[in-house]
Amino acid sequence: MTITLTIISICFWVLLAYYSLLTIAGVVFRRQKKTYAQLDHYPSVAVLIPAHNEGVVIADTLFAMTKIQYPGELKIYLLNDNSKDDTGEIADYYASKYNHIYHIHVPPQTPSGKSRVLNYGLEVTQSDYICVYDADNQPEPKALLMLVEAAEGTAHAVGAVGYVKNINEKANMLTRMISLEFSVFQLTMQAGRWKLFRLGSLTGTNMLVKRSALLEAGGYDPKALAEDADLTLSLTEKGGLLPIVPEAKTWEQEPETIRVWIKQRTRWMQGNLYLIDSPFSILHGFSHKHLFFPMI
Repeated sequence: MTITLTIISICFWVLLAYYSLLTIAGVVFRRQKKTYAQLDHYPSVAVLIPAHNEGVVIADTLFAMTKIQYPGELKIYLLNDNSKDDTGEIADYYASKYNHIYHIHVPPQTPSGKSRVLNYGLEVTQSDYICVYDADNQPEPKALLMLVEAAEGTAHAVGAVGYVKNINEKANMLTRMISLEFSVFQLTMQAGRWKLFRLGSLTGTNMLVKRSALLEAGGYDPKALAEDADLTLSLTEKGGLLPIVPEAKTWEQEPETIRVWIKQRTRWMQGNLYLIDSPFSILHGFSHKHLFFPMI
């Protein structure tokens, strides 16, 4: 019993020291003034927005997309995954008003899910970069520009990752706690880890990836529920870097009820369990620096 308690105590203090170090590094990184050089040529970007029955939020999302400021070729694809509500009608309206917005009907197929939809988007686009936003996101006008400049200005980068902010933070106690959770995660596991180890991990939204790197990684695993974590492992295992860009922000709608929150977190847990059981497991990561640190 004494040995067990000693081991637990040691692990506790090691983890406390590690996360304290990450927090300090994250604060330092956030306080540093970062400038991203303008490019002589801006690569083409396809923004992919997977959507299934998102009629409540999709108009605000597409309106935010019309405000994106990007000097290169930009095309926005609403990937309609067999929605039964008015998502399609809203997407048709925006596609008719803006030449760079496209409403794409994704054919039904098994397995269903976000990964399959994104793979279909990869097939119907030809851009240099793929940028993903969830259907309830409202990116700030210069968020995409910052992601591209960071990716192009960082050696060995295969993409870039921005910050996610809670647009409905003040709705209730649950949304306030989710907002706090996101802030801590992005400060420690994103900003802090990038500052110390030059390691970043993709989020499910506000993320940019080079098409060539995505294709080399085999695209998205259609069986992966945590497609962002799965792709992070595939990209970093090959030595690719994913710089963190806190200034590139998107605003996202978070669950306002415990039932929806539990459903969301259950899907995340199932996705992470799938990763543990996949060829890129945690045990495999011990032999590769790029895989080991993201799993901490």
